[in-house]
Amino acid sequence: MPDKHYYGCCACIGSAGIGLVPKMQLLTAKDALALNLFIDTEISSESASGQKITFSISGGYPKNGKVKVNISLENDEEFTLLIRNPAWSKNTSVLVNGESADTCDGYISLCRVWKNGDTIEINLDMRTEALRPIPY
Repeated sequence: MPDKHYYGCCACIGSAGIGLVPKMQLLTAKDALALNLFIDTEISSESASGQKITFSISGGYPKNGKVKVNISLENDEEFTLLIRNPAWSKNTSVLVNGESADTCDGYISLCRVWKNGDTIEINLDMRTEALRPIPY
């Protein structure tokens, strides 16, 4: 740089990347939607058939790990909703309309006929963990 400082790529690419974070909250995949981030918001997308689906997310994440997702859609529709299960959450639980759903590492797959007013409750394990780097 003209001022004799080296900023590296993180200074410019990192700040640009932060602006893309909201666009990654809900992604589409073939015949599925993937919910990646749990911040309070309302986000809309379309199903594979083109129907508008709105997800209202609340709970105050990351202040706590209790996340509630309300689903709004005009007509009942079967599709898969993938919910990101963060690697740091060692004991995640998910309820769909009050009933327990199976969880796994990576993405939790919820395939069902979704109806207007369905709710998903996600309880993330927010315990802290000390990570130590590998000594060189």
